[in-house]
Amino acid sequence: MKASRRAAGENVARLRPARDRAADLFEELPRDGSLTEPLDDSPFGILARWLDEASEQRVQPNPTAMALATVGGDGRPSLRMLLCRGLDPVAGAIVFYTNRESRKGRELWARPHAAATFHWDAWQRQA
Repeated sequence: MKASRRAAGENVARLRPARDRAADLFEELPRDGSLTEPLDDSPFGILARWLDEASEQRVQPNPTAMALATVGGDGRPSLRMLLCRGLDPVAGAIVFYTNRESRKGRELWARPHAAATFHWDAWQRQA
């Protein structure tokens, strides 16, 4: 038990310097509500850039992590965390792997619509 707590503490300690570096990336948001960077015609352009930045700068743990929400036959939403494996802008799709026999797989087969959110708190961004 003590060894696992020590290992967890070491992992947190390694993240602290990264979080300190992230503070250098923060910008003051404009008071007029305008965006700090222009949006592309397709959301996949900015999502691809942000995923690349998050992966390259290594400030955010698990930069490809996303929340995926589906809905079951009873109308109840279900949310889980997954890793994005790629983007397919032509198909308008986010690529991820799943077991088709799992609840998530069955829900997507029955209702092929889902919502995904990426959150990078180190940059105060979400997509």
